[in-house]
Amino acid sequence: MRQGIYQRHFDNMPFFNGKIMFRLAAIIKLFSAVVFIISAIMKLVSMDAFELYLYSFGIFSLDFTMIAARLLIAAELFLGSLLLLGIYSKFAVNTSIIMLFGFTGFITYLLIVNNHEHCHCFGDLVVLSHPLSIIKNLLLVGMLVIARKTSDWIIRFRTVILATLLITSIALVFIISPPDCLRRDYYKSKTTYNEQKLNEFIQDQNLQDKKKVAFFFGASCHYCKLTAQKLAVFLDKAHNENNFMIVFMGDNETANQKFLQEYKLEKVNYTYLNPMDFLKITNGSLPLVFILDKGEVVETYGYRSLREKSVLDFVAQ
Repeated sequence: MRQGIYQRHFDNMPFFNGKIMFRLAAIIKLFSAVVFIISAIMKLVSMDAFELYLYSFGIFSLDFTMIAARLLIAAELFLGSLLLLGIYSKFAVNTSIIMLFGFTGFITYLLIVNNHEHCHCFGDLVVLSHPLSIIKNLLLVGMLVIARKTSDWIIRFRTVILATLLITSIALVFIISPPDCLRRDYYKSKTTYNEQKLNEFIQDQNLQDKKKVAFFFGASCHYCKLTAQKLAVFLDKAHNENNFMIVFMGDNETANQKFLQEYKLEKVNYTYLNPMDFLKITNGSLPLVFILDKGEVVETYGYRSLREKSVLDFVAQ
């Protein structure tokens, strides 16, 4: 049973039928709920790409971005669930409209600064151009304005359900995709390398009296590409590319140059090793990052254990 009669909003208007508008508004609200939930799920499925997209702007630290990305997904899931269940509808609709205007303002900014990378509103699974994303957001706002007039379901324990949905939305996102910053010790314990072979590389490259953060990449490696996006932000924040170096697996100059250009790493010094020597150093694990202080290994990281603060503090010394 619903609280109030929706038709009263339209019965006095000659061009509207209250029952039809009631059903239309209910369908629109359900559709909006499904869009929010699908958007949250698609971001969650491609979490690595989504959080790196947010991090690429260099506004927040890597750890904060990991948490913020998941809270944003949880917010979409929470609002979608409220709209789907038909409780606290005005709060859900108003908050959703504010969020959509915020997204639209952000996309408009991207257009102004000529940033054409898609905004990941549906993760990496559906790619929309900026104009299409703006149109999509404005259509959703229009639909939510109509859905705003619907009434809530009369159910008991609404406050308890609200709190449960909020906690569940956050917990679900963090359980399905735990942020790397909360599990670094676990990932770090899995990172190994061949000390003897690494020392041979350090001597061959004359790194005994230098400070370097060495990134061991394979040009076709998926997680190397993701780590390269982190490295690009590190460079922007450090304002010093001299203490960074890239070591490629193999001497495919075309692939290596394409890798550097794609992730805007052309200013970083790079070298390469034949695949056999490379894999001996890394024990077959890619990517691998070494903080080297005059030939001594200070820290070793993989993709998920990489710590922004340690890298930036080291190159700033």
